[in-house]
Amino acid sequence: MNIMKLQRFGPVINRSRLNTSRFGDKPLWFRPFTVIKVAEQSSGFGLVEDETLAQKKKELYQSLEGINRGIFGIPSGKKLEIESLVKQLESQNPTPEPTLELDKVDGCWRLVYSTISILGSRRTKLGLRDFISLGDFFQTIDKAK
Repeated sequence: MNIMKLQRFGPVINRSRLNTSRFGDKPLWFRPFTVIKVAEQSSGFGLVEDETLAQKKKELYQSLEGINRGIFGIPSGKKLEIESLVKQLESQNPTPEPTLELDKVDGCWRLVYSTISILGSRRTKLGLRDFISLGDFFQTIDKAK
C-alpha cells in the first residue's frame, strides 16, 4: 500500500492535556500549521524554483479535488497525472529518505491521496462510491514512541 501524506496538522492545546478519542491516542482537535522554508539565496534562481514548487503543489491539490482520496478508484489518465506531479515533487525533496530522519515527519498527518482501493474495482464500478462518504483519515507519527 502506497500512501502519500501531504498536509501536516498540530495539536491546538498542550499535549499533556489532550482529549483523546475512543479510537486511540488521536487528539480530537487539530489545527493546521505551515512550515516555512527559510534559506539564503545566492541568486534569483532559488526564488523561481520555490515558485515552481509552489505551482506544482497547487496543481497536485487541484488534481486531487473531488476524487475522495482515490480510494474508490479514478480514471487511469487522472491517476497518471497525479503520479507524475508526485514524482516531480518528490524529486525536489531535500530529504530523500525521510524514514531515516523521523524528526522531520513527526506529527499528525492527514491523508489526501492513496493508491489503495476499497473492495476492489468491480464493486466501485457498481456505484459504491455514491453510497459511502468517508471522513478524514489521520495518522500520528510519534518519534518518541
